[in-house]
Amino acid sequence: MLSKDHFINKINEQPTTIAYYFAIFGNGINLPQLTKRVDMFNFFKKKNHQEQPKTPLPQLADINQFPLQVGDVVEALRYDLGKCKLIQVDKGYAYESLSTGEQVSWLRMVDAITQLQKVKKVME
Repeated sequence: MLSKDHFINKINEQPTTIAYYFAIFGNGINLPQLTKRVDMFNFFKKKNHQEQPKTPLPQLADINQFPLQVGDVVEALRYDLGKCKLIQVDKGYAYESLSTGEQVSWLRMVDAITQLQKVKKVME
């Protein structure tokens, strides 16, 4: 039978043999040589389970920073919707195309750089 030193040397050469070592000697391992090698792969680091702060929702304003309200008619600059109406649905807000009736969530219309909606408010 091979000795533990043989397996320690193999583990230092090839980290893939760690699973093989555990299979032979079990989980009761207290070897500094092994933990140094395995720690490179962050196996023994404690994970921080604190809740990450939530990012605020983007504001409901058009590309020119005019505030939008339910019932406003806008011209969509994405998804070929044409003129749309801002409506309230179960999951928040949506734009409903006046020509096709297609609905798109307001979160899909957010511009990544400005955090504003990619719509223009139609002033009547």
